[in-house]
Amino acid sequence: TDPGDVYEAVFKIHKTGDMNAFIAAIPEAERAVFKNTILRRYIKDTAEGSVDNAMTGIINPSKFAGKVLKNKKLLTPLLGNRAGAFFQTKLRCNRFKNFSR
Repeated sequence: TDPGDVYEAVFKIHKTGDMNAFIAAIPEAERAVFKNTILRRYIKDTAEGSVDNAMTGIINPSKFAGKVLKNKKLLTPLLGNRAGAFFQTKLRCNRFKNFSR
């Protein structure tokens, strides 16, 4: 299973949302690379989609956090035991929503 294909199916096409099933289908020795590849691409794409002004390239932290929080169910299996701290940080960023305008 190619991480790029899984990323497209889950995050772009929305044909499926069972990240745990995809991860379970990957041989144990390859899972860490698989999960990190998908996670890196998700963070990159989400960050690029959270830029309000292309001229400055500055990421809007509350927009980024909001997008990440919407995909919490899909991202949790990718993050593993880091998920709690990751989403807590995003919740804190999302509180800046009123200050980012």
